[in-house]
Amino acid sequence: MKFSAQNKGEKFYFIDNNPDAGWVILRITPKFILDKIVEDTTMTIVRRGQKEVKENIPKQNREIWDYQIVDWNNVELDGKILECNIDNKEKMMNEVPGFFGFILERLNWLGNRELSGEEKAKNFERQSELFTKENSPD
Repeated sequence: MKFSAQNKGEKFYFIDNNPDAGWVILRITPKFILDKIVEDTTMTIVRRGQKEVKENIPKQNREIWDYQIVDWNNVELDGKILECNIDNKEKMMNEVPGFFGFILERLNWLGNRELSGEEKAKNFERQSELFTKENSPD
């Protein structure tokens, strides 16, 4: 199987083949970038000889979304066109379920299109874990 290390992203139209309706360019986060984000957003605290690992899940999500959403055009929220920047990416992913679902579907498609069945399952499990950790009851 042939792979490419280039990861510029792929364009998805919000309405099939209608660039006027808007689009988004997405890319999959490689493992080394995910590892770096997790490392940068995790603290180890030692209390009374016990190690406690604290992950800043909202910050992890923010950085992952900033990497994965490369660019967009004609994204509007409450009548206002939004610039593609880290704050607006976070706002759209956290506050607009339809946008979040659209992005997640396309990222899963990108991540799975060239993988074997076992690799697809592992990739989906890791992506799902990162996106659902924040909602866990700990």
